[in-house]
Amino acid sequence: NYRYTQAISVTNKEIHKCKKIFNKQLKIIKPKIIVGLGESVSKTLLNTKDNLCDLRNKIYKYENIDLLLTYHPMELLTNNNLKRDTWEDYKILKKDYINAE
Repeated sequence: NYRYTQAISVTNKEIHKCKKIFNKQLKIIKPKIIVGLGESVSKTLLNTKDNLCDLRNKIYKYENIDLLLTYHPMELLTNNNLKRDTWEDYKILKKDYINAE
């Protein structure tokens, strides 16, 4: 059985430190797209208070890299109703990034 638990609250200092490391990794890897999983990641990368359900199904820019936001796998395990929405998000990824040449 999987049990979804809320993440422990992180401080702004910890978020800032992790974002600096993340941004350095992005410069090395140079991905075409980032897939952000979960609301906390979405809010952090976009610096917003908007809910994930309002942010998903669109492409954003983060550090000049395309960003697609969708639900975290643990959310899908606890709420089957989110699976269809997540599939729609991944269809964007497949159509515009995986099959695109």
